[in-house]
Amino acid sequence: MTPEFRLLIEKSLAIDSGRAKNAPAENERGTMKISLRSVAVASLAAFGIGFAGSAIAAKGAAKKELLQWNLADLKWQDMPNSPGVQQVAAYKKGAVHCMFVKFPKGTESPMHTHTQDIAGVVVAGTFGSTDEAGNGKPQAAGGFQSIPGGLKHSTKCTADSDCIVFACQPGPFDQKMAKAAVGKKQ
Repeated sequence: MTPEFRLLIEKSLAIDSGRAKNAPAENERGTMKISLRSVAVASLAAFGIGFAGSAIAAKGAAKKELLQWNLADLKWQDMPNSPGVQQVAAYKKGAVHCMFVKFPKGTESPMHTHTQDIAGVVVAGTFGSTDEAGNGKPQAAGGFQSIPGGLKHSTKCTADSDCIVFACQPGPFDQKMAKAAVGKKQ
């Protein structure tokens, strides 16, 4: 309770008990008249205590729930500016964004970058990235890769089957196509 609020309550109580200057007079029955200020202060105090109590109770009652995904239950949506590629937002808390991404078999994305670091696990198919120096190769299901934000790389889902990747990053997904160096193919 703030000092100002406490002082307001004390003044109201002093008025109600008749100890304060300008205290209301007793009525004919010898009981004290209740001041409008006292009623307002008591109502505000009760409301504040009730509000704080319910907020604390709600916070304590908030359930922690298990989050689970099954590939068969995912509701895929087309990924903007990536024909044939689909995604499902799987988890978002604070800045963390996780998603499943499905690439049709044979999909190749030329050199590009992402703003954020991305860490991913291949869930199905054979998928991977290669940087400008040729480092990296497609990984089978269970394979892991981490791509630093700003690193130019290409990605590939082999022709054997569609690929599904589960990836997380500390911010929203983006993809910026890299400019080809003069005389080089992407």
